[in-house]
Amino acid sequence: MQIQRRTLNPTRRVPIIALVVAIAMVAAMLVAMPRVLDVTRTAGSTEVTSDAQPLAAGQSVTVPDAAIASQGEAGDKTVKEFHSDKEFSMFALTWQGDHTFGVFFRSQRPDGSWSEWFDADPLDVPTTSLNGTEPIYVEPTRAVQVSMNNVDFNNPDTMNTMEVHFIDGGEGLTGDQSTIDLAAAQTGIPKVISRSGWGAGDKGCNVTYDDKVSAIVIHHTAGSNNYTPGQAAGIVRGIWNYHANTLGWCDIGYNALVDKYGNIYEGRKGGFTKAVQGAHAGGFNQNTWGISMMGNYTSVNPTQDTIDAVGQLAGWRAAVAGFDPTGYDTHTSEGTSYTKYPMGQSVRLPNIFAHRDVGNTTCPGDAGYARMDEIRRIAKRNYDYLGGSSNSSPLPAEPGGTGTGATGSGGQLGEAIDAVKALSNLSSGNNATTDTSKAIIAIGAVGTILALVITFLAKNGMLPQELKNLSSKQLLPGLTLKDIPALGDKVANLSSGSNPERANAIRNLSSVMGKVLGAATGVVAYAAGTDTAFQTFQNGIILDSPRTGTQALWGKIGDAWAAQGFDAGALGLPVNQEHPDGNLIRVDFEHGSITYDPATDQTQVHNN
Repeated sequence: MQIQRRTLNPTRRVPIIALVVAIAMVAAMLVAMPRVLDVTRTAGSTEVTSDAQPLAAGQSVTVPDAAIASQGEAGDKTVKEFHSDKEFSMFALTWQGDHTFGVFFRSQRPDGSWSEWFDADPLDVPTTSLNGTEPIYVEPTRAVQVSMNNVDFNNPDTMNTMEVHFIDGGEGLTGDQSTIDLAAAQTGIPKVISRSGWGAGDKGCNVTYDDKVSAIVIHHTAGSNNYTPGQAAGIVRGIWNYHANTLGWCDIGYNALVDKYGNIYEGRKGGFTKAVQGAHAGGFNQNTWGISMMGNYTSVNPTQDTIDAVGQLAGWRAAVAGFDPTGYDTHTSEGTSYTKYPMGQSVRLPNIFAHRDVGNTTCPGDAGYARMDEIRRIAKRNYDYLGGSSNSSPLPAEPGGTGTGATGSGGQLGEAIDAVKALSNLSSGNNATTDTSKAIIAIGAVGTILALVITFLAKNGMLPQELKNLSSKQLLPGLTLKDIPALGDKVANLSSGSNPERANAIRNLSSVMGKVLGAATGVVAYAAGTDTAFQTFQNGIILDSPRTGTQALWGKIGDAWAAQGFDAGALGLPVNQEHPDGNLIRVDFEHGSITYDPATDQTQVHNN
């Protein structure tokens, strides 16, 4: 989806100090604003196929594989191998009654080699009779092996209670309603692929409604991370089919799923507008909302798109429900053998917690778990942007540090506003409001370049009196990249040091772009606590980041990027340089693009 913002007027000039400060405030808001994701329809069948075989029907083969040793057993091991006439991409194991065992799957690749072993945790929501593993995405294949701990493949009493399931969800969206936009009910939510968009069924069964949603649980689906955008929708369909039809549940267990591209999928029916109880965290399903990251994040880091989308969605849901994403609350265990806590035990948990915090599982993986604080911070920004409020307790302070709960006006945006107010008062001679260094640290949360510019202005007493009146947070057009170089050397002096390799990359690009950029107006600057370096020039800027490489911006496109908030704006950093796009000139960014029409001399900002 393309969003057209109003065209900047290049002839209008506004005093640089007022403009930079205004941009800083707008950028703070843009940081909190969720993206609207572009969902691309891909060709392919959306039909779901599912076949089953008894576990006993598998061929017994001996596997001298190192992965077996990693499961706690030495030497060779007998596993069950299955072949299918039809290609499938997901696999699961079901059984009757209660069992305690470890289950691992791996699939055969087209070249005959085998994938790594995928750990298949049991679903921790027991049913009346049939239980099973998570449905694991194993990539398209016709052969799979099953390794199990604490199971005797020669025991017919055990083998006759187990079945394996071959599932394929097809590819692409249904072509029906591809997205839902809940902004009519509550602003601040990203675009979500609807149930009809990804092809959910409807069993017409009765759902359980809780009195409220008071916490969000983060999961991962496990399995392979090697899926395409089209296959992602098929994975969601496969999970629904397995949960609803194979296990006999009412619906898919998760309230929402997020793929590695940042696309959000509507989960259990009605859960975006009502407190619909999911089936995702046995013992703690009541009053919780489950979001599952699609993939295995045991050792692989979730993509930034995934983390951003999860955090934004969690912040929106928390604002709707009325609980602080960075708070704590007390929950009472509902029991089951899948949770760490016996029935009736009270447990104090973060308002956004991981499945492993309550379940006998490693979900959402070690790498996923390491991103939990980041998810909470992103959620808090969106929550604050939406004006969320609650009576939840703030997070306790970390040892030797400060707490991460809301302060001042609330969260990152609130801290930025409070800091600008404080710096304004300081510049006008009212030094009683707050400490300068604290204010500067707070405003630094706004963004790399903005932080340095604002800091420079504050230290030099250049913040205007008008900053006392912050009720009107509007974007003032007119700021261009040419307005920044005058501060270049002084701003650079406030940076946190240098990196010879990255500085050399910037110098190499500047030599190529010299005619376009003009002379350098400052040294390479690095903002403390960030991974972005930049250098200003007479007509543009060069930026360097590990995630986007070294890129140059200039001209109308560069000015449009500056006016939407620099690197702190909704677009993020550039990922390439000017290139033709039909009759237009285009630059792509992390979260969108800017186009320039030479015929009309107009720019357009397109947010993903």
